[in-house]
Amino acid sequence: MHVFTAQRRLILLGLVLMLGTLAFPVFAEEFPPLPESFQPKSAIPSSAPDREWTDLGDQNAALSVGRSNRPVMPDAYRLLSLDYQGMSARLQDAPHEKSIQVQDSDFVITLPMPDGTHQRFRVVESPIVGAELQSQVPNFRSFLAQGMDDPQAVLRLDTSLLGFHAYGRTSAGVLWIEPYFTDKTSHYMSAWKHSFSKHISCRL
Repeated sequence: MHVFTAQRRLILLGLVLMLGTLAFPVFAEEFPPLPESFQPKSAIPSSAPDREWTDLGDQNAALSVGRSNRPVMPDAYRLLSLDYQGMSARLQDAPHEKSIQVQDSDFVITLPMPDGTHQRFRVVESPIVGAELQSQVPNFRSFLAQGMDDPQAVLRLDTSLLGFHAYGRTSAGVLWIEPYFTDKTSHYMSAWKHSFSKHISCRL
């Protein structure tokens, strides 16, 4: 029992470290905060959402699912439910970046934007850890996504025991999709980085 607990803690620690490594480039100094006068673009058309996502509304809808246990929350966000197992299974079919460039990938998913629209992304599997470490955390997979509706959008995605995550630049700012609860994979927030009144730090 103690061995299992120790192994579980080690795996979770490794996942947290990898997620921090993954998120760091998005929130590092090369991505400075947007000016207060910044307004997201709204001209990009919405695509049909994937069946795995269900839109529950804006931050006011959070009352229906309970208070989040996250230490930092955005001031405005979109709340959604996700069939995480379904999404994780779909992403297993994404081609590897060694076999095709992301802009040429035919594997496409849609992701929810904070304004309630959905945008399409081409996806390839893009490992951020070596094979030895990957073998120790087989549930962790990372991906690169290129926007179709918004060609300027480039995201990093990952799936793990901690759920689904997406971070990256779009023409409207830095997109941030995270689990609404830190210990569940069923509900998610889609927000812009500039919607956080508190600074987000990804350094561990």
